[in-house]
Amino acid sequence: FEISDYTNVFGDQTTINDPGNIYLDGSYIFGTNYIQTGITFTNFYLYSILNTVKQLLPLDKANNFMSVINFSKPYVLAGEGYFSTDFNSISYNLPYFVFADSQKDNHAAFISLNGNETSIFLDKFNLILGEFAFDTTASVDFMPGTNDIFFILDVISSAVPYHFTGSFMSSILSISGDYGTSIEVLFNEDKTFEGIFLFDNFPLIFNNTTIISSLDSSFRYSEEQGPEFVINKFELEESDPNISINPRLSFIGSGTKYGAQLKSIVYSDVYSSLQGSSDITLNINNDIFDSLGIILSMESPFLEERINVDLSVTNPEQLLLNSDTIFNSLYMNGIIEISHFSLNRFTTVKNDNNELNASLYLSG
Repeated sequence: FEISDYTNVFGDQTTINDPGNIYLDGSYIFGTNYIQTGITFTNFYLYSILNTVKQLLPLDKANNFMSVINFSKPYVLAGEGYFSTDFNSISYNLPYFVFADSQKDNHAAFISLNGNETSIFLDKFNLILGEFAFDTTASVDFMPGTNDIFFILDVISSAVPYHFTGSFMSSILSISGDYGTSIEVLFNEDKTFEGIFLFDNFPLIFNNTTIISSLDSSFRYSEEQGPEFVINKFELEESDPNISINPRLSFIGSGTKYGAQLKSIVYSDVYSSLQGSSDITLNINNDIFDSLGIILSMESPFLEERINVDLSVTNPEQLLLNSDTIFNSLYMNGIIEISHFSLNRFTTVKNDNNELNASLYLSG
């Protein structure tokens, strides 16, 4: 079975592309129930596949589907895969599959995997988006006769390696790994779950900026109470060779579906240190947003620098939120006061008088 697509043969006035192609073949051995099949994609555009799907949809859904089709136009597929089974066991192999943006350099994903009924091996997954690169290998093993699962994940992101191992046994998900990573989740019979999430000095690098973070938290979820969480420690620090202010943020707090309370917030850099607290209140009635309130108060224990925020957003008509009602039906009231905020954080020329003092009133 073969499909050829000539939609994108003529790239421009000087370029002629090879036609897209999908080739499918297979075999069945009588008396053994053994089936094998293979499929190959060559230079096939995602746009062509989705445009074919559109022809099968009702008119109203087809019209809504056009935005997805237009978005998919630059993306091209290539790869091959194989599958076989005797209805007692299965095996599959995807030597390579490439998904790329034909209009942008260094925007592509590559995947290679294989497996059977008890194991999955992700030999390689590469994602490139401009200067960002992400490489992954992984394996998953399913224990025969049980619901137990074991897995290994290795990631390299912007030249930083991460290694994680985990398991799911007796309704307990357990993950451990580099940088003090520890995740434990207990799934209860009453459809609730609870657990902990920890990591320490976890690095993330993007565009030559390094973010170092630490977290010590616990959480719980039930249908009646919704999500609940406690953060015993959260720290975030930026390290950028192009800047020297070394910003650092830390807080402790807790939250529920009704809002969050940050009991202690500390922000510091080379110019000052701000300490304070915050309350965030969220009200939802019958699954409709009702109101949001934010109160933030931070000040320097050594300087006159201070930030105060008192903001509320309400939905008096109890309308469902969408792009129209967000801008036309919500009401906002609030005040933001900033005192002696150092602008040396953002200016090239430093001066002790580079300060911002402002009061902003919002209503409408």
